[in-house]
Amino acid sequence: MKAMHAQRNRAGRARNKTAGRSLSAMLSFLLGLGAGNVHATPLNISDIPLDVLAGVPANIILTMDDSGSMAWGFLPDSINNRAYTQRAKSSVFNKIYYDPNVTYVPAVDKNGNSLGDSDFYAAWDNGFKQGGSKTNLAGGFDVIWGNGVVYTPNVADWNTDAYYYIFDGSKTAADGNPCDITNPAHVNDADDCYTKVTVGPNSGPGGTDERTNFANWYSYYRLRHLLAKTAATRAFSQLSTSIRVAWQALNTSTTPGNTLPLDGSHRANFFNWLYDVPTSGGTPLRRAFGKAAAKYSQTGANSAYREVPGDSSSPEFSCRQNFHFAFTDGYWNSSNSSPRAYNYDNT
Repeated sequence: MKAMHAQRNRAGRARNKTAGRSLSAMLSFLLGLGAGNVHATPLNISDIPLDVLAGVPANIILTMDDSGSMAWGFLPDSINNRAYTQRAKSSVFNKIYYDPNVTYVPAVDKNGNSLGDSDFYAAWDNGFKQGGSKTNLAGGFDVIWGNGVVYTPNVADWNTDAYYYIFDGSKTAADGNPCDITNPAHVNDADDCYTKVTVGPNSGPGGTDERTNFANWYSYYRLRHLLAKTAATRAFSQLSTSIRVAWQALNTSTTPGNTLPLDGSHRANFFNWLYDVPTSGGTPLRRAFGKAAAKYSQTGANSAYREVPGDSSSPEFSCRQNFHFAFTDGYWNSSNSSPRAYNYDNT
Protein backbone atom coordinates (compact mmCIF):
# COMPACT_ATOMS: atom_id res chain seq x y z
CA MET A 1 0.00 0.00 0.00
CA LYS A 2 2.76 2.44 1.00
CA ALA A 3 4.67 1.57 -2.19
CA MET A 4 1.57 2.10 -4.33
CA HIS A 5 0.84 5.39 -2.58
CA ALA A 6 4.40 6.60 -3.09
CA GLN A 7 4.21 5.63 -6.78
CA ARG A 8 1.00 7.63 -7.19
CA ASN A 9 2.66 10.65 -5.51
CA ARG A 10 5.66 10.40 -7.79
CA ALA A 11 3.36 10.15 -10.84
CA GLY A 12 1.31 13.12 -9.62
CA ARG A 13 4.39 15.23 -9.04
CA ALA A 14 5.60 14.36 -12.54
CA ARG A 15 2.27 15.37 -14.06
CA ASN A 16 2.29 18.61 -12.02
CA LYS A 17 5.82 19.42 -13.22
CA THR A 18 4.77 18.74 -16.82
CA ALA A 19 1.61 20.83 -16.44
CA GLY A 20 3.62 23.57 -14.74
CA ARG A 21 6.15 23.61 -17.54
CA SER A 22 3.28 23.74 -20.11
CA LEU A 23 1.51 26.55 -18.27
CA SER A 24 4.75 28.49 -17.93
CA ALA A 25 5.44 28.09 -21.63
CA MET A 26 1.91 29.22 -22.53
CA LEU A 27 2.13 32.29 -20.29
CA SER A 28 5.48 33.18 -21.80
CA PHE A 29 3.96 32.86 -25.30
CA LEU A 30 0.94 35.02 -24.43
CA LEU A 31 3.08 37.61 -22.70
CA GLY A 32 5.32 37.64 -25.73
CA LEU A 33 2.31 38.34 -27.95
CA GLY A 34 1.15 41.02 -25.59
CA ALA A 35 4.52 42.68 -25.46
CA GLY A 36 4.72 42.59 -29.23
CA ASN A 37 1.31 44.23 -29.54
CA VAL A 38 2.18 46.95 -27.06
CA HIS A 39 5.19 47.92 -29.14
CA ALA A 40 3.33 47.63 -32.45
CA THR A 41 0.13 49.57 -31.64
CA PRO A 42 -0.16 52.54 -29.23
CA LEU A 43 -2.88 52.26 -26.63
CA ASN A 44 -5.92 54.31 -27.65
CA ILE A 45 -8.22 55.15 -24.74
CA SER A 46 -11.61 56.63 -25.64
CA ASP A 47 -12.54 59.95 -24.05
CA ILE A 48 -16.24 59.00 -24.08
CA PRO A 49 -17.50 58.06 -20.59
CA LEU A 50 -18.32 54.37 -20.11
CA ASP A 51 -21.94 55.14 -19.22
CA VAL A 52 -22.51 57.05 -22.46
CA LEU A 53 -23.09 54.93 -25.53
CA ALA A 54 -22.55 57.78 -28.02
CA GLY A 55 -20.57 61.02 -28.11
CA VAL A 56 -22.12 64.09 -26.48
CA PRO A 57 -22.46 66.97 -29.00
CA ALA A 58 -21.18 70.34 -27.80
CA ASN A 59 -23.20 73.49 -27.13
CA ILE A 60 -22.37 76.75 -28.92
CA ILE A 61 -23.82 80.19 -28.28
CA LEU A 62 -23.03 82.76 -30.99
CA THR A 63 -23.14 86.46 -30.13
CA MET A 64 -23.21 88.90 -33.05
CA ASP A 65 -22.34 92.55 -32.57
CA ASP A 66 -25.24 94.60 -33.94
CA SER A 67 -23.90 97.99 -32.82
CA GLY A 68 -23.84 101.00 -35.12
CA SER A 69 -20.10 100.79 -35.71
CA MET A 70 -20.58 97.47 -37.51
CA ALA A 71 -21.76 99.54 -40.49
CA TRP A 72 -18.38 101.26 -40.74
CA GLY A 73 -15.92 100.62 -43.56
CA PHE A 74 -12.60 100.86 -41.75
CA LEU A 75 -10.46 99.04 -39.20
CA PRO A 76 -9.00 99.72 -36.69
CA ASP A 77 -10.95 102.47 -34.91
CA SER A 78 -7.78 104.52 -34.47
CA ILE A 79 -7.76 105.57 -38.15
CA ASN A 80 -11.22 107.12 -37.97
CA ASN A 81 -9.92 110.64 -38.59
CA ARG A 82 -7.98 109.59 -41.69
CA ALA A 83 -11.02 109.11 -43.91
CA TYR A 84 -9.93 111.65 -46.54
CA THR A 85 -6.44 110.29 -47.07
CA GLN A 86 -5.32 108.12 -49.94
CA ARG A 87 -3.89 105.48 -47.60
CA ALA A 88 -7.36 105.03 -46.08
CA LYS A 89 -8.26 103.25 -49.33
CA SER A 90 -5.38 100.80 -49.04
CA SER A 91 -5.51 97.49 -47.18
CA VAL A 92 -2.02 98.23 -45.85
CA PHE A 93 -3.47 101.05 -43.72
CA ASN A 94 -7.20 100.23 -43.57
CA LYS A 95 -7.42 96.53 -42.80
CA ILE A 96 -10.96 96.14 -44.13
CA TYR A 97 -10.37 97.79 -47.52
CA TYR A 98 -9.92 95.78 -50.71
CA ASP A 99 -6.68 93.81 -50.96
CA PRO A 100 -5.81 92.68 -54.52
CA ASN A 101 -3.81 89.77 -53.13
CA VAL A 102 -6.83 88.25 -51.33
CA THR A 103 -9.49 86.13 -53.01
CA TYR A 104 -12.87 87.24 -51.68
CA VAL A 105 -15.19 84.25 -51.67
CA PRO A 106 -18.96 84.75 -51.29
CA ALA A 107 -20.96 83.94 -48.17
CA VAL A 108 -22.84 80.63 -48.13
CA ASP A 109 -26.29 79.33 -47.19
CA LYS A 110 -27.20 76.80 -44.49
CA ASN A 111 -26.04 73.93 -46.70
CA GLY A 112 -22.70 75.51 -47.57
CA ASN A 113 -23.80 76.57 -51.06
CA SER A 114 -22.37 79.86 -52.32
CA LEU A 115 -24.69 82.86 -52.36
CA GLY A 116 -23.09 83.66 -55.70
CA ASP A 117 -20.45 85.95 -57.15
CA SER A 118 -21.41 89.60 -57.33
CA ASP A 119 -21.63 91.37 -60.70
CA PHE A 120 -19.17 94.23 -61.12
CA TYR A 121 -21.73 96.16 -63.15
CA ALA A 122 -24.63 95.46 -60.77
CA ALA A 123 -23.02 94.67 -57.42
CA TRP A 124 -25.29 94.04 -54.46
CA ASP A 125 -24.91 96.76 -51.85
CA ASN A 126 -25.61 94.01 -49.32
CA GLY A 127 -24.85 90.47 -50.44
CA PHE A 128 -27.37 89.13 -47.91
CA LYS A 129 -30.21 91.21 -49.36
CA GLN A 130 -29.82 90.47 -53.03
CA GLY A 131 -33.27 91.78 -53.88
CA GLY A 132 -32.25 95.24 -52.70
CA SER A 133 -30.18 98.02 -54.21
CA LYS A 134 -27.25 97.47 -56.58
CA THR A 135 -24.34 99.58 -57.76
CA ASN A 136 -22.49 99.79 -61.05
CA LEU A 137 -18.88 99.77 -59.86
CA ALA A 138 -17.78 101.16 -63.21
CA GLY A 139 -18.77 104.75 -62.51
CA GLY A 140 -20.99 104.49 -59.43
CA PHE A 141 -18.56 103.44 -56.69
CA ASP A 142 -18.59 105.24 -53.34
CA VAL A 143 -16.41 104.70 -50.29
CA ILE A 144 -18.41 104.14 -47.10
CA TRP A 145 -16.43 105.15 -44.05
CA GLY A 146 -18.40 105.84 -40.88
CA ASN A 147 -22.07 106.62 -41.34
CA GLY A 148 -21.86 107.96 -44.85
CA VAL A 149 -19.94 108.40 -48.08
CA VAL A 150 -16.44 109.88 -48.03
CA TYR A 151 -16.03 112.52 -50.72
CA THR A 152 -12.97 114.63 -51.44
CA PRO A 153 -11.93 115.25 -55.06
CA ASN A 154 -8.88 113.28 -56.19
CA VAL A 155 -8.68 111.42 -52.86
CA ALA A 156 -12.01 109.75 -52.17
CA ASP A 157 -14.06 110.35 -55.28
CA TRP A 158 -17.85 110.18 -55.29
CA ASN A 159 -19.66 108.10 -57.93
CA THR A 160 -16.47 107.08 -59.66
CA ASP A 161 -14.83 103.97 -61.05
CA ALA A 162 -13.92 101.38 -58.40
CA TYR A 163 -10.40 101.94 -57.11
CA TYR A 164 -7.91 101.23 -54.37
CA TYR A 165 -4.39 102.28 -53.40
CA ILE A 166 -1.31 100.12 -53.09
CA PHE A 167 1.85 100.82 -51.11
CA ASP A 168 4.46 101.62 -53.76
CA GLY A 169 8.06 100.88 -52.79
CA SER A 170 9.35 102.61 -55.92
CA LYS A 171 8.27 106.01 -54.60
CA THR A 172 10.15 108.40 -52.35
CA ALA A 173 8.75 109.29 -48.94
CA ALA A 174 8.51 112.81 -47.54
CA ASP A 175 11.68 112.19 -45.52
CA GLY A 176 13.62 111.72 -48.78
CA ASN A 177 14.09 107.97 -48.32
CA PRO A 178 12.69 105.20 -50.53
CA CYS A 179 9.23 104.11 -49.37
CA ASP A 180 9.62 101.24 -46.94
CA ILE A 181 6.59 99.19 -45.92
CA THR A 182 8.36 98.20 -42.69
CA ASN A 183 8.66 101.87 -41.70
CA PRO A 184 5.54 102.88 -39.69
CA ALA A 185 5.97 106.53 -40.64
CA HIS A 186 5.86 105.69 -44.34
CA VAL A 187 2.77 103.49 -43.90
CA ASN A 188 0.74 105.51 -41.41
CA ASP A 189 1.66 109.17 -41.62
CA ALA A 190 1.62 110.27 -45.26
CA ASP A 191 0.25 109.52 -48.70
CA ASP A 192 3.56 109.90 -50.56
CA CYS A 193 4.05 106.14 -50.75
CA TYR A 194 0.68 105.18 -52.21
CA THR A 195 -0.38 104.71 -55.83
CA LYS A 196 -3.98 104.56 -57.09
CA VAL A 197 -5.26 101.57 -59.07
CA THR A 198 -8.52 101.75 -61.01
CA VAL A 199 -10.22 98.37 -61.17
CA GLY A 200 -10.53 96.93 -64.65
CA PRO A 201 -9.97 93.84 -66.81
CA ASN A 202 -6.17 93.97 -66.40
CA SER A 203 -5.66 95.81 -63.11
CA GLY A 204 -5.09 92.78 -60.83
CA PRO A 205 -1.76 91.24 -59.85
CA GLY A 206 0.09 90.09 -62.94
CA GLY A 207 -2.39 91.87 -65.20
CA THR A 208 -5.34 89.70 -64.14
CA ASP A 209 -9.02 90.62 -64.25
CA GLU A 210 -10.04 91.50 -60.69
CA ARG A 211 -13.51 92.91 -61.32
CA THR A 212 -15.42 89.95 -59.87
CA ASN A 213 -13.07 89.80 -56.89
CA PHE A 214 -13.63 93.49 -56.19
CA ALA A 215 -17.39 93.05 -56.58
CA ASN A 216 -17.35 90.19 -54.06
CA TRP A 217 -15.40 92.37 -51.62
CA TYR A 218 -17.94 95.14 -52.14
CA SER A 219 -20.97 92.92 -51.53
CA TYR A 220 -19.67 90.63 -48.77
CA TYR A 221 -16.69 92.30 -47.03
CA ARG A 222 -16.46 96.08 -47.39
CA LEU A 223 -18.32 96.83 -44.14
CA ARG A 224 -17.68 95.29 -40.73
CA HIS A 225 -21.07 93.60 -40.45
CA LEU A 226 -20.83 92.14 -43.96
CA LEU A 227 -17.42 90.67 -43.19
CA ALA A 228 -18.60 89.20 -39.87
CA LYS A 229 -21.71 87.66 -41.41
CA THR A 230 -19.76 86.16 -44.30
CA ALA A 231 -17.21 84.63 -41.96
CA ALA A 232 -19.95 83.25 -39.69
CA THR A 233 -21.86 81.63 -42.56
CA ARG A 234 -18.75 79.93 -43.85
CA ALA A 235 -17.82 78.65 -40.39
CA PHE A 236 -21.23 77.46 -39.18
CA SER A 237 -22.22 75.86 -42.49
CA GLN A 238 -19.45 73.31 -41.88
CA LEU A 239 -20.74 72.26 -38.46
CA SER A 240 -22.32 68.85 -38.00
CA THR A 241 -26.09 68.84 -37.63
CA SER A 242 -25.60 67.27 -34.21
CA ILE A 243 -23.83 70.35 -32.80
CA ARG A 244 -26.27 72.34 -30.65
CA VAL A 245 -26.50 76.08 -31.31
CA ALA A 246 -28.22 79.11 -29.79
CA TRP A 247 -27.70 82.77 -30.65
CA GLN A 248 -28.10 86.38 -29.57
CA ALA A 249 -27.29 89.92 -30.72
CA LEU A 250 -25.94 92.61 -28.41
CA ASN A 251 -28.89 95.01 -28.68
CA THR A 252 -31.77 93.23 -30.39
CA SER A 253 -31.83 89.89 -28.54
CA THR A 254 -32.83 88.81 -25.05
CA THR A 255 -31.58 85.65 -23.34
CA PRO A 256 -30.35 83.01 -25.83
CA GLY A 257 -32.86 80.26 -26.57
CA ASN A 258 -32.31 76.56 -26.10
CA THR A 259 -29.20 75.03 -27.63
CA LEU A 260 -30.72 72.73 -30.24
CA PRO A 261 -29.14 70.57 -32.97
CA LEU A 262 -28.20 72.72 -35.98
CA ASP A 263 -30.58 70.89 -38.28
CA GLY A 264 -33.88 71.33 -40.08
CA SER A 265 -35.88 74.45 -39.26
CA HIS A 266 -33.50 75.39 -36.44
CA ARG A 267 -30.62 75.58 -38.92
CA ALA A 268 -32.73 77.61 -41.36
CA ASN A 269 -33.82 79.99 -38.58
CA PHE A 270 -30.22 80.49 -37.50
CA PHE A 271 -29.01 81.45 -40.99
CA ASN A 272 -32.02 83.70 -41.61
CA TRP A 273 -31.33 85.49 -38.33
CA LEU A 274 -27.65 85.83 -39.21
CA TYR A 275 -28.43 87.40 -42.60
CA ASP A 276 -30.69 90.01 -40.95
CA VAL A 277 -28.62 91.14 -37.94
CA PRO A 278 -28.97 94.97 -37.97
CA THR A 279 -26.43 97.70 -37.14
CA SER A 280 -27.67 100.08 -34.47
CA GLY A 281 -26.91 100.89 -30.83
CA GLY A 282 -23.96 100.50 -28.47
CA THR A 283 -21.67 97.61 -27.57
CA PRO A 284 -22.91 96.00 -24.31
CA LEU A 285 -20.52 93.07 -24.49
CA ARG A 286 -20.42 92.42 -20.77
CA ARG A 287 -24.18 91.98 -20.66
CA ALA A 288 -24.05 89.55 -23.60
CA PHE A 289 -21.34 87.46 -21.95
CA GLY A 290 -23.38 87.44 -18.76
CA LYS A 291 -26.43 86.16 -20.62
CA ALA A 292 -24.39 83.38 -22.23
CA ALA A 293 -23.08 82.36 -18.81
CA ALA A 294 -26.60 82.46 -17.38
CA LYS A 295 -27.81 80.14 -20.11
CA TYR A 296 -25.10 77.60 -19.34
CA SER A 297 -25.95 77.88 -15.64
CA GLN A 298 -29.67 77.35 -16.17
CA THR A 299 -31.28 74.34 -14.49
CA GLY A 300 -34.56 72.54 -15.06
CA ALA A 301 -36.18 71.42 -18.30
CA ASN A 302 -34.31 74.00 -20.42
CA SER A 303 -30.87 73.14 -19.07
CA ALA A 304 -28.20 73.22 -21.78
CA TYR A 305 -27.02 69.84 -20.47
CA ARG A 306 -30.29 68.08 -21.30
CA GLU A 307 -30.23 65.52 -24.08
CA VAL A 308 -33.45 67.17 -25.30
CA PRO A 309 -33.69 70.77 -24.02
CA GLY A 310 -37.25 71.49 -22.98
CA ASP A 311 -37.92 67.90 -21.93
CA SER A 312 -37.45 67.54 -18.18
CA SER A 313 -37.53 63.75 -18.47
CA SER A 314 -34.44 63.63 -20.72
CA PRO A 315 -31.08 62.95 -19.06
CA GLU A 316 -28.44 65.61 -18.40
CA PHE A 317 -24.79 65.05 -19.30
CA SER A 318 -22.38 67.06 -17.20
CA CYS A 319 -19.56 66.20 -19.62
CA ARG A 320 -21.18 68.23 -22.41
CA GLN A 321 -18.80 70.95 -23.61
CA ASN A 322 -19.99 74.57 -23.79
CA PHE A 323 -18.61 77.33 -26.01
CA HIS A 324 -19.42 81.01 -26.49
CA PHE A 325 -18.26 82.74 -29.68
CA ALA A 326 -18.60 86.51 -30.10
CA PHE A 327 -18.17 88.43 -33.36
CA THR A 328 -17.49 92.04 -32.35
CA ASP A 329 -15.52 95.02 -33.62
CA GLY A 330 -14.44 96.57 -30.36
CA TYR A 331 -14.47 96.97 -26.62
CA TRP A 332 -17.60 97.13 -24.48
CA ASN A 333 -18.94 100.63 -23.93
CA SER A 334 -21.78 100.10 -21.46
CA SER A 335 -21.26 100.61 -17.74
CA ASN A 336 -23.97 98.26 -16.51
CA SER A 337 -24.78 94.55 -16.53
CA SER A 338 -21.31 93.28 -15.74
CA PRO A 339 -21.12 89.46 -15.70
CA ARG A 340 -19.31 89.65 -12.37
CA ALA A 341 -21.54 86.90 -10.91
CA TYR A 342 -20.10 84.45 -13.46
CA ASN A 343 -16.45 85.46 -13.05
CA TYR A 344 -15.59 82.43 -10.96
CA ASP A 345 -11.80 82.72 -11.34
CA ASN A 346 -11.74 86.48 -10.57
CA THR A 347 -9.80 87.36 -13.73
